[in-house]
Amino acid sequence: MINISEALDEADNTIYRAERRFYDGTIEFIATFGTEEKDLRLEFADLTELVPEQEVQEWALAKIKSGYFDVAKNGLEIFETCTFDLKGTVRPLYLAKALKSCNGTKGLPKLNKKKDGNGRFVYGLTL
Repeated sequence: MINISEALDEADNTIYRAERRFYDGTIEFIATFGTEEKDLRLEFADLTELVPEQEVQEWALAKIKSGYFDVAKNGLEIFETCTFDLKGTVRPLYLAKALKSCNGTKGLPKLNKKKDGNGRFVYGLTL
């Protein structure tokens, strides 16, 4: 069984602790995680490898045309594929903007977004 406990830190941010409890009574720590600020800026080790926003947008459009989104994909899967294909540091914000812009307006293809059975957003052409 996996237990998730919730607490507040000194700054009143919610912190979660995940533990696995076994039938013999032993407990295994899994992870501690919490919320992030909405406008959190990621620091990159080498900004010279940062992929430009326009290139991320072009990548997303090319993937739609190639059939990549014929099967729904979650955000992490899309991000990992984008990072691998573009061979650089991709800001998640750039990818989020690229996916959001594919809403069927101005001649762009319509990329649908919905929650899957795990509560994660997935993106696909037919959902």
